[in-house]
Amino acid sequence: MTDLDRIIQAVGSEYGQQRHALLASSRGRKAVAEARMVAMYLATRLLPHQSLTSIGRHFGRDRTTVRHARDKMEMAGDRRIGKLEKQLARTITPVHA
Repeated sequence: MTDLDRIIQAVGSEYGQQRHALLASSRGRKAVAEARMVAMYLATRLLPHQSLTSIGRHFGRDRTTVRHARDKMEMAGDRRIGKLEKQLARTITPVHA
């Protein structure tokens, strides 16, 4: 399982969404779209070595969608997201330059 898959699994579990819904090509319900944005945001935070393009490709989206999700979630300042980030940071393999 890749680090990005761990993020998707954790967000799906926290937000009550299935993996296939987060990766679906359609936007989905509001709850699915929100969980997807959280997953993309966490990917940008926890996997800084991955480009927005590569993260977007994994979700079937483009880099501008990932950037929008990152910017929107940064503004939200949601404690739930912070908690998830801390939990995931313990399981993600750090990449040193």
